[in-house]
Amino acid sequence: MTRVGGRGVRMTRGFARVLIWFFAWLAPRALRARWREEWLAEIDAGRPVRPASILVGAPTDALAARADAVRHGVRAIAAGLRTDFAQTCRGLIRSPRHVLTVVFSLGIGLTLSVSVFSVVNSLLYGDVPGVHDRRSLARVFIGHAQTVGSENFGRPGVMSAETLSVSDFESLDKDAGPSLSGLAGEGDLRVAVSLSSTTTGAIASFVTPSYFPVVGTPVLQGRLLTADDGRPGAPAVVVVGFHLWRDRLGAAADLVGRSILIGGKDFTVVGIAPPRFVGIEPSDPASSPLDFSQLWIPLRHAAGWAGAPGPDRPWLSVVGRMAPPTTIDDVRASLTVPAARRAAERPDIRTSATYLVRSHGFGPNDSPTDVLIMLAMILAIPLTVLAVSCANVANLQLARATTRARELAVRMALGASRGQIVRLLVLEAALLALASTLAGWLGAATTITLAQSYFPLILTLDHRVLIFALSLTTGVTLLSGLAPAWLATRRSMAGDLKRTHQGGGLAHARLRHGLVVAQVAASFVLLAGSNVFVRTSYAVQADVPRAIAEQLVVSFDVGMLGYGPADANRLTRDLRTRLGADARVDAVSFERDTSGRYGSPDTDLDNARFTSVKEVSPDFAAVTDARVVAGRWLEATDGPQAVVVNERMARQLDPDGRAVGRRVVLRTGADEPRLTLDIIGVIENQKRRVDDFQPDAAMYRLLPAAAPTVFDVRIRTRNAAAVAGDLRGIVESVDARLPWAGFWFGRDLYAGEFDAFRYAAMAVGGFGVVALLVAAGGLYAVMAYVVSLRQREFGIRIAIGARPEDLTAIVGRLALRLAGWGLAVGLAIAVPLGFAMRAMIVGVSLSIDDPWSWLPVIAALAAVTLLAALVPARRAARVDPIRVLRVE
Repeated sequence: MTRVGGRGVRMTRGFARVLIWFFAWLAPRALRARWREEWLAEIDAGRPVRPASILVGAPTDALAARADAVRHGVRAIAAGLRTDFAQTCRGLIRSPRHVLTVVFSLGIGLTLSVSVFSVVNSLLYGDVPGVHDRRSLARVFIGHAQTVGSENFGRPGVMSAETLSVSDFESLDKDAGPSLSGLAGEGDLRVAVSLSSTTTGAIASFVTPSYFPVVGTPVLQGRLLTADDGRPGAPAVVVVGFHLWRDRLGAAADLVGRSILIGGKDFTVVGIAPPRFVGIEPSDPASSPLDFSQLWIPLRHAAGWAGAPGPDRPWLSVVGRMAPPTTIDDVRASLTVPAARRAAERPDIRTSATYLVRSHGFGPNDSPTDVLIMLAMILAIPLTVLAVSCANVANLQLARATTRARELAVRMALGASRGQIVRLLVLEAALLALASTLAGWLGAATTITLAQSYFPLILTLDHRVLIFALSLTTGVTLLSGLAPAWLATRRSMAGDLKRTHQGGGLAHARLRHGLVVAQVAASFVLLAGSNVFVRTSYAVQADVPRAIAEQLVVSFDVGMLGYGPADANRLTRDLRTRLGADARVDAVSFERDTSGRYGSPDTDLDNARFTSVKEVSPDFAAVTDARVVAGRWLEATDGPQAVVVNERMARQLDPDGRAVGRRVVLRTGADEPRLTLDIIGVIENQKRRVDDFQPDAAMYRLLPAAAPTVFDVRIRTRNAAAVAGDLRGIVESVDARLPWAGFWFGRDLYAGEFDAFRYAAMAVGGFGVVALLVAAGGLYAVMAYVVSLRQREFGIRIAIGARPEDLTAIVGRLALRLAGWGLAVGLAIAVPLGFAMRAMIVGVSLSIDDPWSWLPVIAALAAVTLLAALVPARRAARVDPIRVLRVE
C-alpha cells in the first residue's frame, strides 16, 4: 500500500488536479460533471494512485471500465476540434479580404525583418566562401599605444592595429604556443598576368606555406599550395582564382599545368580556387571579386619582387586557427610572452609593441558599444516596418472581433460554451499566424536568394529568426483578436443579439485610431530619414570644389610589369608629353602617397605623430589650386630636403603657425632612416573628401629623381567626361602593355565616403514606402469599418437632405485628421532623431534646415491618406436610406 500523506503525495494530487481540470475543460459538457465529481472524490480520499489511474481518475480495479469512457471522451474532443477547424476554415474562406490583408501585412513586415536579421547574422557569424569555420579563426595584429596624436583616433591611449612584417610572422610562428594550431599570413600586391596574348591586372596574395591548411580552403581543380612549394629551390607555382580564370583568362580548360607570366616571371598553375574565394578578407558587398585576391603565390617569391616590402615592413594579414576549446581571451593571454620576446629581439622597431588578437568578424569587434550602435541603426528600420505591419493587423483583428460580437452571442445562445468560443478564435488566430509566417519566410527566402550574388558571405535563414517570427505573429494575432472576443463573450447576450452593428465602444474606437496614428507616424519617420540621406547626398554633390570637380585620377603600378626606376622615369615623361599635347588638358601632376612619423629634431619618433606624406611633381599646386599662405611652393630645382606643410602641421610645430624656416624630422617606415627636412612653405588645409572638416597634418615633397613604380597621375581638365573617354587610348599609345585599371573622377573620389548615404537613402526610402503602403491598408480598413458602422447615420443624413459629397467629406476629414495626428507624432520623433544623426555623423543635412523640404513627404502622406479613404468615402455616399432604415 502506498502511504498517504507527505510532500510527494501532495504534489501528485496537485498534478492530478491540473490534469483533471484540463481534460474536463476540453471534454464535452456531458462528461464534465461526472469526471470532475468522481475523480476529485477519489483523490481527496487518499486512495492509492498509480500513474495510469491519474489520467483516468479511477482506482486500479475500475480502470477497464473507465478506459472505455475516456476513449469516448477523447473521440468527442477530437470530433470537436475537427468541427472547430472546419468552422474556422469556412469563416476565413468567407472573409478572403481580411485573410489576404492580414497575411500580406505581416508577410511584408516579416520578409523585411527576417531578411535583414539574416544578413546581419551572416555578416557577424556567417561562413566566408572558401574559409572553414570562421568562428575558430583569430586575427593577429601588431599593436602600438598612441600616447600622442590621439586626434587621429578619436580617443587617447587607443591601440593602433598594424599588419605584421615577415620577420614578425616568423618570430610569432615559432612562439605561438598550443593555443593556435596553425598560423597563416598573406600580403597583397597588384601584378600583371599574361596568358598567351592576354595581359590583365590582378591582385596577388603572397602566402605562407601553412596558408591553405589553416584557412581550410577546398580546391576546384588541381591542388592547392603545400609546405613543399614554399621551400627554397622549389618550382614556381601559383593557384589561380575562379573569377580570374573564368572572366579574364577565358576559362581555359587546360589552365592547370600551364605556365603563365606574372610580373614578368613564369609560374606554373597547380590549381584553381573555388568560386567567390578571395582570401582571408571577403570582398565588399556589390564589389567584384576581381578587385580582391585572385592569385596565391608562395611567400618566398616576394623577396626581390618589385614593390614588395622588405622583411621588416608590415604588410602581412595574419590569421590563426584556434585549437579547441581555446577562446580569444586564451589566445591573447598566450601571446603575451611572444610579444615581450619580440620586443626584446627588435627594440629598434618593436619597443612597447604587443600582439592584438581579434575575432574574425566584421565591424568594430573591439568595442561592444560600437557594435550595439551599429546593430541598432541597421535593425531599427525593418523593425519599424514590422511594427507598422503588426499595428495594421491589430487594427484589422480588433475590427473583426467587435463586428463578430453578435455572431458570438448567437453561438452562445445555441449552447456553445465560452471555452469553445475561445478555442475557435485561438484556432483562427493560429491559422492566420501560420499563413503569415509562411508568407514571410517564403518572401525572406526569395530575397536572400536574390541578394546572395551581391554579398561576399553565405547568406542563410536562421531557425532562430523563424521562431521569433512565428512567436511575434502568433502573439499579435492572438492578442488583437482574442482579447476583444473574450470580453465580448462576457457581455450580455441579450444586448448583443438586439444590436445589428457593433462598434466596440469608445475605447475600441480610440484604440483603432491610435493604431492608425502610430502607423502613419512610423511611416513618416522612415520617409523623413530617407529625405535626410537624400538631401545630404545632393548637398555633397553640390559642394565639390571646382579644382576637384575638374580632375581625373589614374593609378599605375608599373612594377608589376617588371619596370625599374629608369623605365618608370621614361613612362612619366611620355605620359606628361602625351597628355600635355591635348588642348583639353590644363595641367598634369604625378604623386605618390606615403605616411610616416614626424616631429622636431629632438623628437622620439617611436612615439611621434603620424602624418600623410605626398611626394608630388611641381605641377601639383596648379592641378589642385593649392594656395600658399607663407613661404613658397616646391620648384623643380629644390633638393630632397625641401618640404611644404599644411596649416594643420604648421600649428602643431608652432602654435602661431610660423613654420617656414624650421626643420622637421621624418621617418616613413620602421626600418627607414630619419630624414631631416627644411620647411620652405605653408599651404592652406586641403579637403580630400567631403567629411574632411578638419584635415590631418600633411607634408609635400618632390618626387625622387628615380620615379616610383607605383604612382598616380592627376589631370586637370574643364572637359573631364570627354578626356575620360579618350584616356584609355592615350595610355595605350604610351605603352600598350600597361593593363588598364580604369580611372576616377575627382568628384567621385571627393564624395566617395558618402556613397553609403546614397545606399542608405535608397534602403530607408524603400522601407518607408513599404511602411506607408501598409499604413494605407490599415487606414483603408479603419475607414471601411467606420463607414459600415455609420450606415444608419449616413442613411438618415441622406434622407433629411445631405448630399453625397457631404458624406464623402465626413469620411475624408476623419482620415485627414488621423493622418494629421500621425504627422504631428512623426515630427516629434523625426526632429530629435535628425539632430542625433547630425551629432553622430558629420555633414548630415537636416530637413529642418529647409522647412520646404518637408513638403514632398507631407504631400505623399496626404495623397496616400486620401486614396485610402476614397473607396470607403464613395461607399458612404452611395448609401441607400430606404434599405438602411428598413434593416434597422
